[in-house]
Amino acid sequence: MSMLRWLELPFRYTTTTDFERKLNNWLGEVFYERLPAAGFEVREEQIYTAYRIAQALCQRQTLFAEAGSGTGKTFAYLLSSLCYARMVGKAVIISSANAALQEQLIGPQGDIATLSRLLDLNIDARLAKDPSNHLCQLKAERLSYSLPRSLAKRRLAAWAEQTKLGDRREIPDISDELWQQVAWDDTLYCDLCRRRGYCQVANARQHYTKAQDFIVCSHDVFFAHLWSRRARLAERQLPILPDFAAVVFDEGHLVEQPALQHLGHPLRQQTIDDVLQDISIYRNHYRTVLLLCLEACETAARHFFAAIEAYAIPHAEATKWAVDLNEEILDRARSLANWLEQANDHIAIETQLHRETVLEFDLNAYIRRLDVLLEGLQLLTDTTQDPVVWWEPNTATFWVLPRRFSNLLGQELTSKRIPLIFTSATLQADGSFAGLKNMLGLPEAKQACVGTSFDLANQIKAYLPPLLDTDDDPEAQFTRKVEHCLKLIEANAGKALVLLRAQAELKQWQAYINARPSPFPYRILWEGEQNKSWLLEQFKQDATSVLIGTEFWEGVDVPGEALSLVVVFSLPYPWDDPLFHAKRRTAEQRGLDPYLTVDVPAMVIKLRQGY
Repeated sequence: MSMLRWLELPFRYTTTTDFERKLNNWLGEVFYERLPAAGFEVREEQIYTAYRIAQALCQRQTLFAEAGSGTGKTFAYLLSSLCYARMVGKAVIISSANAALQEQLIGPQGDIATLSRLLDLNIDARLAKDPSNHLCQLKAERLSYSLPRSLAKRRLAAWAEQTKLGDRREIPDISDELWQQVAWDDTLYCDLCRRRGYCQVANARQHYTKAQDFIVCSHDVFFAHLWSRRARLAERQLPILPDFAAVVFDEGHLVEQPALQHLGHPLRQQTIDDVLQDISIYRNHYRTVLLLCLEACETAARHFFAAIEAYAIPHAEATKWAVDLNEEILDRARSLANWLEQANDHIAIETQLHRETVLEFDLNAYIRRLDVLLEGLQLLTDTTQDPVVWWEPNTATFWVLPRRFSNLLGQELTSKRIPLIFTSATLQADGSFAGLKNMLGLPEAKQACVGTSFDLANQIKAYLPPLLDTDDDPEAQFTRKVEHCLKLIEANAGKALVLLRAQAELKQWQAYINARPSPFPYRILWEGEQNKSWLLEQFKQDATSVLIGTEFWEGVDVPGEALSLVVVFSLPYPWDDPLFHAKRRTAEQRGLDPYLTVDVPAMVIKLRQGY
């Protein structure tokens, strides 16, 4: 990006100190004069937040900026960040929690387009989607040959043949389950793909890396970039994101899960099977000792993953199952790690024997694949680490994550001395930012906190129904709760968002509604049946519809009558996710009550978001 972008600033400055002063003056003019002239309210909480964000950007600080619902914190960080991006000459990353918030930012009627139009700013913002939102052409080709072929499959296959972008938004009414059959996923080996560099995922990257003001992405995409950047550069690959001026984490309280997930190591039997299968195609070119070593790896892997499956603890509500680690698993992990080390040594020798041939590139790719397994096994068997682990039966993946990641995260985030802004309506727990600072390893972070601009006493009516009879069996309790909710929704003429705790509740609701003798009089939009952004758009357009799901607790903005009732069906306590299980165990080891120190704070933050 050209350093001359500063010429497009809405004000002129001479020094960096002068830039901060002129930026504050311009923000005051925008919030007190220009936006009110366009029909926006003056909100002192919003203006204070904008000034604090501007200060943090100019002084390259880390800031936790909590601002209550209705404050307008999005405008506050967009305007300050835009000017900083143009002054530095690099885009600012806006990392958000979900697709709904990304759409609110970057859609045709979104906040960025609104500010660009009202203030004549010509903002260049581009979306860096999670690659799983894009089509993999090779998977689509396999789908086109699969049987049986439903109408939905035929329509998906036809779209896959003609699409240029391969973006799921182009075909939003396809179910999540069907989309997974053609979507890019991290089990694919793109470095060996015949379409490498020319597919939709590669085209999307080329598009968003040219953004001059903002790159909008998910927390998943940002942390995938953060943890892979050095390794990709070492392997002469481009990082996922280009260099940037600053990072704004919208819904910053939700960064822990994606940060840990992408720091972890996914272990799959399929990795070794694929390497063995690929190498066997050219088996006549390789030494026998390598082939025998890979076969030993395959045998050791089958024993290891069989033990993982045997000791995994099934969970009805979760796709992540805890695993009872024991000496049998650890012994098999050590055996597999030993064979993998030998295999990589033999493959390294083969790269020398096949130097400057087409086989050399493939062999280096195999080493990288096996290294992922090896690093995870070494973390698993390191007695000083006490890692977090879980088994995902749907993908046959065993995850190994470091338990203590705050120092790593803090060092990686601050190593380049760029400003970091964490903003949300719910960053504090028990009135303090200490928990977030410790979790992220950012003890020196500045903080700002303002309340909501809403007149809650007059604008919201809260209703808590009588407690359920504890003598009822669970099915009777569920039936009574659902019927009570349906009566409220009918009395409200639809226009409701029903927030559920877990996928198990969603399935219960669907089964109950489908078995109900009389049809429900309003259209129900179910999470999972279509793309979430499409569901939200339908919810806004169909004023009497009802949206039901587990992933709409935050980042949802539905102005007008379409959303007049929010139903919190159950208190959103975290289900027995392995990460929360590890947190509870750590709390117990410290002599703390895990319910009060882990479960309740997580529940309260999510409940505040829904409220």
